[in-house]
Order: sequence, then structure tokens, then C-alpha cells
Amino acid sequence: INISTLNYTVSDANLQSCWYNLNNGETNITISCGQNITGLTSSEGSNTWRTYANDSAGNVNVSSVTFFKDSINPLISFGVGTANDGGSFNRNWVYVNVSATEINEVYITFRLFNSTGLFNTTTYTNAGRTINWTNLIDGIYYYNVSVNDIAGNINITSTRNIILDGAKPSFSNYTDNPNNNSAYLSGQIYRFNATISETSISRVGIEFNGLNYTGGNITNISNVYIFNRTDLGAGVYSYYWWANDTNGNYNTSGMRTYSIGKANADVRMYLNGVRSGLNVIYGTGTNASAIANTSGVILYKDGVDVTTSDNGLNKTLGAGDYNYTAYYAGNQNYSLMSETYFLNVSKISSSVTLSFNAASPQTYGTAINASCATTNLEGSLKLYRDGIDVTSNELGKSIVLGAGTYSYVCNATSTKNYTFAQHTNSFVINKADP
Repeated sequence: INISTLNYTVSDANLQSCWYNLNNGETNITISCGQNITGLTSSEGSNTWRTYANDSAGNVNVSSVTFFKDSINPLISFGVGTANDGGSFNRNWVYVNVSATEINEVYITFRLFNSTGLFNTTTYTNAGRTINWTNLIDGIYYYNVSVNDIAGNINITSTRNIILDGAKPSFSNYTDNPNNNSAYLSGQIYRFNATISETSISRVGIEFNGLNYTGGNITNISNVYIFNRTDLGAGVYSYYWWANDTNGNYNTSGMRTYSIGKANADVRMYLNGVRSGLNVIYGTGTNASAIANTSGVILYKDGVDVTTSDNGLNKTLGAGDYNYTAYYAGNQNYSLMSETYFLNVSKISSSVTLSFNAASPQTYGTAINASCATTNLEGSLKLYRDGIDVTSNELGKSIVLGAGTYSYVCNATSTKNYTFAQHTNSFVINKADP
């Protein structure tokens, strides 16, 4: 504060004059005796103010007062090595250095706060200017420094904060979708998630099957990091998550594996459009079709690859039993798979018709002609009369037989595609009149 008043008392029977000075006699100012002096301005530092009086006999007396004035706050600021406000560091100590200017310094106080309140106060009376708080746990800290002088003036720095972070990022809550060991599915999207706990994350990545992915390959939703892959083949994949924070703390999740099993190929065998065995009669068209949900299916007929010649094509097969198999050998993504059905082609039932050129009976001398017809397009016709093969001599030919009763048989031989058939009849030749 400013000292602005000088009060005094003076007495003498023959008082003549009074005066004062504020600067060791350099400048004397006359006043009315007994008049207090106001409106003065004291100087910073030591001040000596004097008042004088004399009487008519020339006697002089003086009275003085000395006081110290200090109305200027100390100067203080952060110095070299002190972390900037809001800094974050991978360490366990806080160092503070200040520069202070005060000729009448009494003490300087360093204060450190944590998230719960005042953590430490250290006061120096020996003009100390630095402090290093050590062995601190991770967290946010606040600090300021104040300096006091002899007159009670005080100045204080701004309050800065610093984050101590020596902890590595941590990983948890791993999820895979679809679940590990799921079967292969063409076009499937695979999602790999992990929760990463870190207050000052800098970068996150995933090393997936030997390739590193960061940035736009990874999505973050509330600290859940998501990595997608599409249409992975069956097999075993190795991966690990990694992350580092702004203070250089680095950590990995450790190696993890994800397996995709082979899918069962959807292999289907159709006979005339139906997934089942088939029975038909010779002459009926058939269609054998082998299909699958992946390329490379083979159509086997009785163990022979007929994919090119028969698969999906209409065919007319001879009578017999046929083994049709749709076969897929498997690959990286699909397991071996086959389906078999049997096709049975039955012979056509043949028929034979035995006829004569004239109705039985006839009189001796009449020529008869035995003929045969059959539906069997492959077999041979045979004509038997009384058990004797007369095909070459009598079939379709006119002959004269003696009187009697004759047993005729006409048959068609069995073939690959037609059954055996025969027709039996008898013919009577009566005696002629003499």
C-alpha cells in the first residue's frame, strides 16, 4: 500500500518555523507548525521521513520515522523442463521448474493435485526453484507454484495439468462371427471384434494371416474394434490385434486362430428330374443329371465318366441295370460328396401271332401256308411243326400235307431288349374222298 500521511506533534513557547523532507534532506518543504502532512507518495523499498522545528532562539530539533514499502507482487513463471498444459507422458514423475523475481522473498510453495484433491505441498525458504515428484501412479495431475514476499504480497502461476500414462492398451471381449469352426459359405462376411481399453489410443491394427491392416480397414464403435473379411476359404487363419497410445505404450492381443471347416457339397443325382431310382421299359427316353452347388461335379455311369456325353442329355438305353453316380471330389472349401441311384430298363414284352392261309380243317390236297408275325424287332422267328424246325422250308410257304392233325409253334427269340414269346396252334387235314 502507499504511505501518504506524516503525523507529528511539536511544542515550544517560542516556536518559529517547521519543515519536513522525504529524501534525506535533499528537498526541505516548509509547513505550518503542528500541521500534519497528507497526500504524500512513499517509495518502494526503505523510506526515512523527517520533520524539523526551530524556535526564535535558534534551537533546532528533528524527529524521523523509517519504514519499508513493498507493494509490488513477486514475478513467477514456469521455466524450462516444465511440461506444457494438457501434456500426456509415459512416465511416473512430474517435474516443475519456475523462474521467480522478488528481492524480499520469504518462501515459495509447490502444490500437486490428483483427481481426488491435494496430493503434496512442498515449501522452500531457500529460493528453491525446482521440484520432481516421483513414483506417481497413472492418472491426471494438476500443479501450480506460488511465491510470497515479506510484505505479504503473493503471486501464483497458472494451474497446469499433466497425464501420466505408463499402462499399455488392453484387449478383451473377442468375438468372431460366424463362430470359430463354422463351415465354409461362399460370399460369407467374417467379422472379428475386440474391445481395446485405452484412454489415449493412437493407432489400432490387426495382423491377419501375415498381412497388416490399419486405418480404413478397421471400424471403431465405442472402443469395440471391428475387422471384416469376405469369402475366406476353408482353412486355419492366425491373427492378433495390436494398439499403441499417444505416449508410445504398445501391446498386442497375443496370437489367435480362426478355423473355417469344409462345407458339405450339395451334390444331387436326378433321373428324369427325380432324386430317386427309376424303372422304365425299353424305348423310354431317360435323362441322367448330376448337379452340385460348386463346379467340378462328374457323372459316372457304371463307373465310367460320361459327364460330357450324357449329363443332362436325353438318352435311350438298352434294357439292363445302370448305376448312376453324381460325384464331387472336393477341394479347399468343399468335402468329397456323391449320390447314387439306379436306373432299371426292362425288356419289352414280345408277342407272336401264328396264322394260316385257310381255316382248319382242310381236305387233303389243299395247300396251306403257315406265317408268323411278332412285335420283337430284334429277335428271330422260328416255326415248328410237330416239334421239328421247319422255318426255312415252310414258314410263309404253301405246302401240301398228308391227312392228319399237326401241332404248330411259332416263337420269337429273347434279345437284349425284348422278351421271348410264342404262339401255338394246330391244323387238321382230313382224308379226301376216293
